[in-house]
Amino acid sequence: MVSPYAGTTRDTIEVHLNLGGYPVTVIDTAGLRETHDPIEREGIARARARAAAADLVVHLSAPDAAEEAPPASGAPIWRYINKADLLAGTQGNAISVTQGQGMDDFVARLTGFAASQMPQGDAPMLTRARHRQHLEACRGELIAAQSRDDDPVLQAEHLRLAAQALGPHRPHRHRRPARRDFP
Repeated sequence: MVSPYAGTTRDTIEVHLNLGGYPVTVIDTAGLRETHDPIEREGIARARARAAAADLVVHLSAPDAAEEAPPASGAPIWRYINKADLLAGTQGNAISVTQGQGMDDFVARLTGFAASQMPQGDAPMLTRARHRQHLEACRGELIAAQSRDDDPVLQAEHLRLAAQALGPHRPHRHRRPARRDFP
């Protein structure tokens, strides 16, 4: 739910992304402000708890918002001004989601941060179980093909199966419609 009124976001909203091959979870939380509304206070408490456990906190504020302290966290805190399209002139860390202003730099910076958190020398992780299953099936067929160098027909069959294991990730160009004779 989106609205121009403060206090709209109360639950944490998680989105799982693949940034440069790295799995990233972005969590949108309630804004941090003083309130007497008990439900909104619970949302703020949840936001503070998530910030305390985060690897990175991106603290967004509107250009006309009063200066507020970011949540306590042992993680780095990036401060950004949202709704940059409403600002006169260029600001440092200002973005506009609706106009896209500053978003490419923000995503590049976020991708760089995700990469810096991964062990050096490791390839990016596969983020979908089915991708891993298809690659493992392909690998198995390639190993089987290598072991059958005495029989080119079986070797070709294993190579066909290896390619077929990757097939779900490639567009199919020439599919024949299934045919069936009906009585």
